[in-house]
Amino acid sequence: MPDYDFKTLSPTDFELLVRDLLAAEYGWKLEAFGSGQDGGVDLRGWVGGKKVVVQCKHYAGSTFADLGRSAREELPKMNKERPDRYLFATTQNLSRTQKDSLAKDLSPWLANPGDLLTQLDLNELLSRHQRVERQHFKLWLASTGMLELIVRSGLWARSEALMEDIRDRVKLYVRSPGYDRASTRLDDTHVVVLTGVPGVGKSMLAEMLLLAHWHEGWQVILISSNIDEAWDAYRPGEQQIFFYDDFLGQTDISERGNKNEDAGIVRFMDRVAKDSTKRIVMTTRSQILRQTALTREPIARGNFELRECVVEVADYRAVERAQILYNHLYFSKLPRQVLRDYVAGKHYWQVVDHPNFSPRVIEQVIKRGSQSAETLAKSLVNTLARPIDLWGTMFATVLSDAAQRVVLTLATFPVEGVDPNTLRKVARRDTRPIDFTNALRALEGTFIQIGTSPPIKETRVAYANPSVRDFVLATLDEEPEYALSLINDACSLNQILTLLRYAAATTNGGHRFPNLAAALISEQHNVANRIEELMLEGIRTANSTKYPHVEINSVLRPIAELLTLTRQLAPERSPQLLSRALSVRSQFDAYANTDILDNLNHAFIEHEKGRLDEVKTQARELICAWGDALSISEEVEKFASFVQANKPLLAPHFDPIPLLKQYAEAALRSDVDNISSNRTDEDSDSQWLDEIEGLAETIGLADELRDDIERERSNTAQHYAEEESHDFSDRSRSGYSATSRLDTHKDRAYIGEIFQQLS
Repeated sequence: MPDYDFKTLSPTDFELLVRDLLAAEYGWKLEAFGSGQDGGVDLRGWVGGKKVVVQCKHYAGSTFADLGRSAREELPKMNKERPDRYLFATTQNLSRTQKDSLAKDLSPWLANPGDLLTQLDLNELLSRHQRVERQHFKLWLASTGMLELIVRSGLWARSEALMEDIRDRVKLYVRSPGYDRASTRLDDTHVVVLTGVPGVGKSMLAEMLLLAHWHEGWQVILISSNIDEAWDAYRPGEQQIFFYDDFLGQTDISERGNKNEDAGIVRFMDRVAKDSTKRIVMTTRSQILRQTALTREPIARGNFELRECVVEVADYRAVERAQILYNHLYFSKLPRQVLRDYVAGKHYWQVVDHPNFSPRVIEQVIKRGSQSAETLAKSLVNTLARPIDLWGTMFATVLSDAAQRVVLTLATFPVEGVDPNTLRKVARRDTRPIDFTNALRALEGTFIQIGTSPPIKETRVAYANPSVRDFVLATLDEEPEYALSLINDACSLNQILTLLRYAAATTNGGHRFPNLAAALISEQHNVANRIEELMLEGIRTANSTKYPHVEINSVLRPIAELLTLTRQLAPERSPQLLSRALSVRSQFDAYANTDILDNLNHAFIEHEKGRLDEVKTQARELICAWGDALSISEEVEKFASFVQANKPLLAPHFDPIPLLKQYAEAALRSDVDNISSNRTDEDSDSQWLDEIEGLAETIGLADELRDDIERERSNTAQHYAEEESHDFSDRSRSGYSATSRLDTHKDRAYIGEIFQQLS
């Protein structure tokens, strides 16, 4: 029988262990709640219609008196909870007298002394349910006796110092679906290659697989630098699991391997795949595997895609993320008051909900230490927001020049990505076509993803995850020369618009990327020159088409927004760009959409407000063009806001209010008519009408539109009254299910209770 004292487990780990043991022993499905301040319930479930409640007291190093006092404090909570069966689990090793005394304290809810689970009882359960013991790595690995056994058994040739390092890190581990995928792949094929981005947890996952096999009696063989080590250790008929960490090098494919080494790796993998007594776990960064497959034939032909298991941040749901952060905090050396303040401020949500969540970042930041909760929270968020440490080395040392160019160029395109041909045109520059193709292959799965995503059906190249884009933007801010180069090489105004949006972005009253903004302002003439060059190219392209007045909008649309940005980033050239944009619109008599005319009007007023008397005709014409393009209430609202805000400037030259009413009335009347052909549901349609009515009242058009609105309100009510009898059953079958929302609510409540254990 095992003899664990459970001191190496956190309170949350202990609760989950008790939950799994009771599930194995009784078949119960219990829900964990954490040790929150409300209710005092750690585990709860319904068995045969009866409520089962379990309380878990992980009192490492405390006295029996402490435990008894805590137990008596739980009685009022149980009086309120009123369970049909109540169990109390503690990590303390109690004598019979102590156990009887504690059972009496917990009366009447503890009906059976057997429902008081002590250290001895839990160890007995573990002896009956070895699968549970095997799954809870922290339980057995982190014990001193087990560490000594591993080192001395000869089944794992690792030094005691290295094993201590694993023991320290395994306390932080949280099991995710990635473990199950990798374990299944290993069982089915005997070979698993763990790939993924830096810091996602490949090596930790590999070590957990090794530990699970070691616990079942497998010999663990570590390969340090050459596959020959594996061949030398190979023993037919013996259960052996091999581990080759970073088998292609950690940061550069030249670090390890040659043609013979690669061929040896593939041969060994094939040998293991055919031997039921052998397993091999290998790790590498995804982009290094892709890069190597392009340049080294044995790797390219090694069927790695069939053996690969990608470890992703997406494997970690909110609960797993919270548990990872909790474990790092619980086992850290941070001052107790810092932890209390961090939890009290609920700063943990900033990490749990962060799109760039990374276990490695959490580990690095917490290891550095903090003297206040505010400093800790700020450091975690800032490092997650700018994860240069995770991507920087790889970008600088692993990627080819062509691959670096692709990664940087993607920052000039929308988040949804760009079609490969357009990217090729921009990013190829002086490289050979094959270099660009190889770059895409090497980057796919790490820095970039290639595929389709609704609603876009065409193939797109995009960043693999938000942290890559954040890294690139941080790089452009630190090295703004890259951004200037991207502007010079841009083939569309939209690319420059994207970069200028980033440069103009603000946070806490200042620029989010101050160096980038400063560099563009310093080089504003070069930036403006490139904008004008692309405008001229767009005009030439439009003139060569059958419908130039339509095509020219591909120039006006980005230019209209660029005018807003160049007021900040190219103030000396912004008037000239405005003049060119207005000239283009006039020259082509272009039909511009409301967004274009919105930006043109704002830019015009901003630049010409000091001499409106000279340009009042042009100002009126621009406002009329905008008003004539209006069609829906959202556009009318923006138009009305502009006119009313600028009425003091315009009134001395012409009254804009009659223009506002004229164009708004026509657009709102059209919007009312559109409801009947764009029905959604009765509530949405009624809300649509209410918004139109409210906007009409604000502008002063309530009387003019009252009849139209009331007529449509009557039509809407009649439409849904007639429809209800026909489609009630269909709508019932497709009704909204609140399950996912409820589950999310439970998860977030549980997360809050987990962190209360630190307070």
